[in-house]
Amino acid sequence: MKKVDFYEYQKERRKFLGKRLSLGLKRLPANRPRDEEERTLLRRLDKVRWETWLSTGKLQKLGPRHYRFRK
Repeated sequence: MKKVDFYEYQKERRKFLGKRLSLGLKRLPANRPRDEEERTLLRRLDKVRWETWLSTGKLQKLGPRHYRFRK
């Protein structure tokens, strides 16, 4: 495994970030469009997970729009 000097790495990283900031480049979050089938499947999985948490007591409904999540 290659050994890296941490302080040298920090110096190089600062230089890189400085250049990126001076150019006005920002890191954008990854955001890919989902197709309808994938969105439907994810919604269904979320609903099943939510209902399971409610039935097992892991999630408690305290009131309208208020919940308590227990580990």
